[in-house]
Amino acid sequence: MWEPEEFFWIELREMNKELTSDFKELFKAVEELPVISGDTVLAASNLLYIIANYIARSGYEQQKRNDELTRQKKRLDEVIESNKKLEEQLGQMFIYSQSKEAELIEMIKEGKQDQARYLLDGVINDIILGSKGNMDIICTRAIELVVMVSRAAVGVGVSQEKVSQLNASFIKILQLQTSIDGVSSQMKTAIDIFEIEIRKNIQRPELAEVREMKKFTDEHYGENITLDDIASAAHLSASYASRLFKKEFGISVMEYLLKVRMDEAKRLLRESTLQIDEIAQNTGYPDPSYFTKVFKKSQGDTPSRYRSRMSDQG
Repeated sequence: MWEPEEFFWIELREMNKELTSDFKELFKAVEELPVISGDTVLAASNLLYIIANYIARSGYEQQKRNDELTRQKKRLDEVIESNKKLEEQLGQMFIYSQSKEAELIEMIKEGKQDQARYLLDGVINDIILGSKGNMDIICTRAIELVVMVSRAAVGVGVSQEKVSQLNASFIKILQLQTSIDGVSSQMKTAIDIFEIEIRKNIQRPELAEVREMKKFTDEHYGENITLDDIASAAHLSASYASRLFKKEFGISVMEYLLKVRMDEAKRLLRESTLQIDEIAQNTGYPDPSYFTKVFKKSQGDTPSRYRSRMSDQG
């Protein structure tokens, strides 16, 4: 991280004296090493930190998922056994409840994970008991349920292409099952995955880096900031930051900056008596004429006409 000084060569010689007595080749190789900045080291350490956290979190989430599947299976087995005894006592076949299925779909669409899993156990139990162990009927009902959930996923914005791919995969897997446990497990897996896709569209998560860029933009839009400035706030390269931001929000970083500036400019034009050049300064445009040009291109009107129009409407 710094240019080698005399003590460095002495220390290097001391550390390697048991390996060789000819240090020319070693010293020559060391001289070819680039000196890197503290910012580069910091960026690398941040990257390693992010990767390590992602690996650890992935392992933890998988373990939680496995534990939850085990708990669900145990709970389902208990419910099935209880209902079997009840059915024997009543001497009649358990009737499948469509209302329970509809309620399950609603819980999934609303992102209520715990309630959905509880209802799913009941629906699976109903399917198994209602079919009296007939595997063809169980598989058919399982596929019907998965398709219903997939339609709910499309309804909340999951892409039709994504849903079709998942459906094709799950239907093939369900058709290959030869045991009730296998159908039950695969049906839960399928619905869990659809539930994840639905939650992504109900409440899109913002990555920490994207939040940093958004926060920086929201706080500094009044300054003469660039894409490099915004990317640096999240310790990212400009090109990667731009791709990441657009993936999350559907617009580029600079388009977002323009939107923030224009929203603030319109607010000031409506609610304040500031001059146009003052509003330009406050929204990151030192040149009032350039501000007017940008405003007109974005809003279809000049700042003065916009203010006058808003005043007339008020």
